[in-house]
Amino acid sequence: MDQLLLHDILRTTAARTPSRVAASYRGEVVTFGELAERAEHLAVVLAGRGVRRGDRVAWWGDTSIDAGALYYGAAQAGATFVPLNPRSSAEEVRNPSRIHERT
Repeated sequence: MDQLLLHDILRTTAARTPSRVAASYRGEVVTFGELAERAEHLAVVLAGRGVRRGDRVAWWGDTSIDAGALYYGAAQAGATFVPLNPRSSAEEVRNPSRIHERT
């Protein structure tokens, strides 16, 4: 059996139903076709910046429809998408063990 990868699911869905809504947030809508194109572009950009299989790609920002494309783009590049809490301080991001010290 061939291995089915996360980004393959997006590609297949985009090929079958490119104009179907994949995600929406605060009035912004992205179709599966658009999401697949954005993810492909980001995978190329990430690879061009040296991201390789097994690397981590962090998202340290507010909720955004753009996070979905990065999620799939990172997967296509072989990397893992790591969302960070946008309310975390720079110190907490550098030293995650400090988060537990406050609680």
